[in-house]
Order: sequence, then structure tokens, then C-alpha cells
Amino acid sequence: MSRKKTRCSCVFFRGVIILLAAFPAQLQADETTAPQTLHVAVASNFLFPLKQLAIRFKQETGIELITSSGSTGTLYAQISNGAPYGVFLAADKRRPRLLVEKGYAVKESRITYAYGQIILWGNDRHVVTDKDSEKCLARLKQSGRLAIANPQTAPYGTAAKESLLALGLWEKIKPRMVFGKSIAQTYQFVDTGNADFGIVARSEYLRMGQQRPGCVWTIPAEYYNPLEQQAVILKRAEENANAATFMAFLTDEMTRNSLEDLGYGNPGNRVH
Repeated sequence: MSRKKTRCSCVFFRGVIILLAAFPAQLQADETTAPQTLHVAVASNFLFPLKQLAIRFKQETGIELITSSGSTGTLYAQISNGAPYGVFLAADKRRPRLLVEKGYAVKESRITYAYGQIILWGNDRHVVTDKDSEKCLARLKQSGRLAIANPQTAPYGTAAKESLLALGLWEKIKPRMVFGKSIAQTYQFVDTGNADFGIVARSEYLRMGQQRPGCVWTIPAEYYNPLEQQAVILKRAEENANAATFMAFLTDEMTRNSLEDLGYGNPGNRVH
């Protein structure tokens, strides 16, 4: 971790605190005249956690989050074309970095808010009964359609491809793959039976899949590059106190603990 970048982030968020302390009366006056809102673009894997966090965020701050969800690549393209978002929660670190480099985002605001994890999920209770077992992988090698997110636009799809390459299975299984536009759609393919297996977000499985039939194999982290998910304030919201308040909320201890319970690794407050 770069100490220089850490100092930049700390200075940025200290500035937020000073701003909020200096103008509480004005902020209160604004709340009485107009609803406090913030438009957040969020990678599809993080939509449900964000909705859970949004409840506490509104209770604590009075600010309501408006969300637009999709694959990281799709949202990045929308932002590059002028979409009116205030904050971008990506499923990788590359797109937030590119937005900073291209002048679309505030450099000092870029943070790592979570690390994603992936699993192989098979939906047939009659094939494998063990919930967490390499038998799931063995069955996939033999037959069945596999759903993964599109590696071109979805970081979770990239991680799935990297894992299959590491296992020596990419070329063998590619003819029976189906590709989701996002990791959320990939989960739906398996859940509805349109695919026999899927490489899906652990967070999505914990939320909906644990009670479903089938098998699960946790894909070892060494098989794919870290799914480091970063957030950044976009230039159009550079002077927006609501955006800065949300970013500080996103990195507090209670939020980090909540994300661990929801299937994400705890990043602390690191920027790369």
C-alpha cells in the first residue's frame, strides 16, 4: 500500500468531516427544503449488499441512495458517455483507475471497499448431495452446461475464466458455456435450470442459494486474480457532500463487518 495515496485519502475524508462540522445548520436547512439523495452506479454483484447498507445509511444521515446496476464494463461505458451518477461502485479496480486517469473521477476519493469471492454451484440435488465438495468440479468435468459472466465486461467473469484456465478446463468446457451479461444474470441461469452449473458470486449464493438443491465448491483464491472492488466519486459530484458522506460510511467498521457477513473479504481502507 502506498503511504502517499493513503495520506491523500485520509486528507480527503478529513476534509469531508470538517465540511460537515462547519456547516451543520445549512445542511439541516437543505434537508427541510429538498430530499437528500445520491445516485450510485453499482456493479450487479453488490446491488443487494448496497440495498441493505442503504437502509442504515438513510437512518444515520437522512440521505437516500438511488441505484443503477449493471456489469462494471457497462456502467463504465455509461459514465464515460455522461451518465449522471455521483458515485461508482465497481467490481474491479481497473475501471475506477481509468476514470480517474481520464478525468471523470476524483483521484483522492478512490478506495477499495470489498474483495469478491467466487464459487462453483451445481443445481442438481440428485447428482451431488455434498454441499461443499470437489465432487461438484468432477461432475462439471464430465458434462453439463456452465454459466459464467461475460469476461469482456464483468470482472467476475474474468475471474471465472482465469480459474478455468488454471484448472486446465477452459478449452474443454467452452463449447458448453453460456455467458451472462452480469454476475447476477449468471446466477439466474443456474437458479432457473437454464444451466447445470455456474461460477457465481459467493455473496449471491449466501443470499439466495443456500436453500437451493445442488453442490458447491469454493474456488481457491490462488486460481484467480483478487476481485478487488473499488469505489470512486465522479467529477460531477466532486463538491457533493452527500457523496463524500457516503464514501466515509462505506469504509467504517460497521460496514466492513456487515460485508464480511454478506460474503466479501475485508479490505480495510486500501488503495492501489
